[in-house]
Amino acid sequence: MINLAMKQGVIEKSERFSLHDLKCMGVTDTKGIRAVKQQQASGHRSAAMMDIYNFEAPVVTPAADNK
Repeated sequence: MINLAMKQGVIEKSERFSLHDLKCMGVTDTKGIRAVKQQQASGHRSAAMMDIYNFEAPVVTPAADNK
């Protein structure tokens, strides 16, 4: 599928992706808390598997605000 899309000019070689990439994006883009993402978006039972699929950046307090 990906090779055909590249051959037909639908995507460039640099835009190549896998089905695993699509799953990662689906989990990352799902709104809600981690437990919701784990069950609804990924279907995994363990938090360890969520670490593989969730690429969401953690929200942290800037160091300057910790005074």
